Amino acid sequence: MKTQSLHIKNMCCPRCEMVVRRSLHELGIKLFDIELGKAVVERLDNKKLIQVQNKLTEMGFALLDDPDSKMVEKIKIFCREYLHKLEKEVLITRLSDYLAANIGKNYTYLSKLFSQQEGITIENYFLQLKIDRVKQLLHEGEMSLSEIAVRLHYSSVHYLSSQFKKIHGSTVSDYLKERKLA
Repeated sequence: MKTQSLHIKNMCCPRCEMVVRRSLHELGIKLFDIELGKAVVERLDNKKLIQVQNKLTEMGFALLDDPDSKMVEKIKIFCREYLHKLEKEVLITRLSDYLAANIGKNYTYLSKLFSQQEGITIENYFLQLKIDRVKQLLHEGEMSLSEIAVRLHYSSVHYLSSQFKKIHGSTVSDYLKERKLA
């Protein structure tokens, strides 16, 4: 049986894989493999491909067909992976080196492509990911801001707070009050 790879935008976690897996199953499409950003399925005719595209769009995903978009999605996936590894303290390399090594392209090229496609730098995208993780950890309520700063390798709570305000637009205290987490 012939297969094809579907490159899927906005897959960011195992739950996304589960949603895509279920969606393909509902459409009667045989799935061979799935990972963040990609599903290997039986070869689809145009009618089935449109059904997949519509179903994925309903679920907040999108099919990618051009090489630049696929590359940008790969950068995003590796940024999320880097953050996860950073949090688990298994990294000894910079984000730029990590991306270049894992994607197999020069970081300058990746950075330029990402900025052109997304309108922000990789560094700012990664900073947004980190702040989203800070918010998630705050919601869990199991760690102090100091502990979160250490876990995410911020040099200080003050630096984390200033980045939080820069990205989120409010202080951590105001954010907590808004969310009634204080």
